[in-house]
Amino acid sequence: MLQLTFIAYVVFIIAATLVPEAGMGVTVYKDKVVHMIAYFAMGVLAWVAVATMWRRLYLLFFSVVLGIALEFLQEFVPGRSMDAADAAANAAGVVLAYLVCRFCELYVGWGTYGVKNVEETRPGETK
Repeated sequence: MLQLTFIAYVVFIIAATLVPEAGMGVTVYKDKVVHMIAYFAMGVLAWVAVATMWRRLYLLFFSVVLGIALEFLQEFVPGRSMDAADAAANAAGVVLAYLVCRFCELYVGWGTYGVKNVEETRPGETK
């Protein structure tokens, strides 16, 4: 189910990116924040959609390349233009999501589904 959510989100991002602009008038810095948040969400969805690190790294690479490619393709969409800073914000959002998810997996306990077989004993106590 999470894989389908990730795929649906990617399709949404592609559609939203390649629709001709209707004059939204977003200020420059807010535009970069929106790009970073959108691709951060994509990175988190990619992280939880698969279980192995290799697949996560593959989706990280795919998401970064997708963000750069979509910015390039915007040059050919009426009312849109390519912006290297947007591509950087896209990549930064995905990479930041992966770093946050990795931190949470290692130090917060994400990905530890269920209780591990660790028996608690007090010092000096035997079982």
